[in-house]
Amino acid sequence: MPSNDADRRAPMKEAELRRNRANVSIAMIDANTTVANSLCTSFRELGYGKVELYRDIAPVELALHGRGIDLIIGDGDHQDGSLLELISRLRNGDLGHNPFTAAIVTSWSRERQTIRRAIDAGVDAILVNPISPGQLVERVQDIVRRRKPFIVTADYTGPERRRDPGRVSTVPAFWPPNSLAEKERGLYIDDADLNRRIDAAAREISEEKLRRSAFQLAFLQSLVDIAVEAEEPSVVAKAGLERLRRQAQKSVSLAKLDGQSDLLSGLGRVIIVVAEMIANVITDTGRVALRREIDLLLAMAFPGQLPAVTREDVSIAIGDYERRRQADLDQA
Repeated sequence: MPSNDADRRAPMKEAELRRNRANVSIAMIDANTTVANSLCTSFRELGYGKVELYRDIAPVELALHGRGIDLIIGDGDHQDGSLLELISRLRNGDLGHNPFTAAIVTSWSRERQTIRRAIDAGVDAILVNPISPGQLVERVQDIVRRRKPFIVTADYTGPERRRDPGRVSTVPAFWPPNSLAEKERGLYIDDADLNRRIDAAAREISEEKLRRSAFQLAFLQSLVDIAVEAEEPSVVAKAGLERLRRQAQKSVSLAKLDGQSDLLSGLGRVIIVVAEMIANVITDTGRVALRREIDLLLAMAFPGQLPAVTREDVSIAIGDYERRRQADLDQA
């Protein structure tokens, strides 16, 4: 994994720092203009030259499709979570041209579900209100100096948040372009250079999403096998097959975007086999056929790696999943 050496750079003089910050674009999103105006003023006093306050999401979308934004700061409770939806769309490449735009959200809720939604959207940080301008600036500086690397899974793109050092993961992490840090530290060259690197990283994300999606299909198929072999009610196994079918359909969209015709064909076969298994009694023949089709997908998604090796990684993920599920049951 590449290292982030921002912390080792010599501190800049105030004049140079303010000159660099004049190029940083910040979008502040909050219907409470009294608080938001105060925060905007604080950033402008620090030299940030392009600080815009928005009360609604629509003009932010337009700005993201235009020249872009380096940092989004906003109320995560705004309009029933519309900001979190915007960040999720941004991270997944469905909005704007820079899925790596830094994002900080605030919330008045301390509920675990609220915080989980923000994390799942791919935010860099979530702060519980009330907050001071100093706290917010400190968190911005964390993104400038020590931004977390990004990971890509079948349904998530954003900062890595694995906290358990003993938890095994096969998901690689990478350092995406960070326009906020580049501009503030005087490393920004021009829009053409930044866009070139964003496009390269976005292609890497697209390819990794397909790999993670194939991995997720193998994971779900293994859970179905476990349910059948444990003689759980057929409704449990068929619910797993429904999840697998939905994941395969999502993968079809990814494969279309990436122009992967072989994967598209393979996914089509998986969907057909799964549909037959859902409609009928789950047989050993159907399970073998499904595993075979998914092994073919794994071979295409992970070229140069035998499906058996990927299956070992799936088994590790299954073991981790089962341990966490049992821990949740024990706490219930």
